[in-house]
Amino acid sequence: MTLGEIIVAFVVVSLFSLFWFFLSKKKDKEAKKIFEEKVKLLEEQILEQKVGIGRLVEEYKQKQFAWDDQIARKEFELQQLQKDNEQHIIKDQLLQEKYDKELHFRKSSEVRLGKIGENLAPFLNGWPWVARQFRFLGNPVDGIQFNDDEIIFVEIKTGNARLSKGQKNTKELIKAGKVSFVTFKITDDGINLIKEN
Repeated sequence: MTLGEIIVAFVVVSLFSLFWFFLSKKKDKEAKKIFEEKVKLLEEQILEQKVGIGRLVEEYKQKQFAWDDQIARKEFELQQLQKDNEQHIIKDQLLQEKYDKELHFRKSSEVRLGKIGENLAPFLNGWPWVARQFRFLGNPVDGIQFNDDEIIFVEIKTGNARLSKGQKNTKELIKAGKVSFVTFKITDDGINLIKEN
């Protein structure tokens, strides 16, 4: 290669390098500008996201406050309901005690009235037999009325009283004719039971 060719090659390479240098500088400026635009865009997006997150946080705080307020109101209502329930339970207990006392008093009164009625019945104007011929037993029936032509088992009831199970059984035995007369003899020789038909 000749010196002229070398110089030409050097100039071409230098011009090419210079062109490449300016081209890369231009590309660097463009790249820098693009990079700066992207950074700016990213910063704007980050700012928008921060604002959005701030709004979401604020909304969450408001909802949390509303929930806390609602929970507090519900807890207060629950406490009120519990107090009301306790008061109702106390009232119910007092009413039950009052009812039990009244029921006991009434039953006691009914028992007393029944005893009085049992003792007075033979002496009332409506008694259909001779009172002095009535004998009190008390249990399982109140007594027996002895008449000249008949013996009557008598149960005296007052108010809405009903026959007991034992009294019903006694009634059924009498109706079925399962009634007997016996003599229980006590002598020097011992005891003797004589059943008569």
